[in-house]
Amino acid sequence: MYSDGLIDAQTELALDNVALAAQLEGAANAKEMVDRIAAMIPPGTTLPDDLTVLVVRKR
Repeated sequence: MYSDGLIDAQTELALDNVALAAQLEGAANAKEMVDRIAAMIPPGTTLPDDLTVLVVRKR
């Protein structure tokens, strides 16, 4: 699950569930997932809003 904020921040990402899952596949832990998501936004990019990331683990 993700909000449109990530898509708004970087419209050229063409992000959907499949693309996001591919970016996060193999992450060792929640912090690595957050880091990977944040890294999708190039440094220095002015965000149109804040960027909030929440990683939830389902057992």
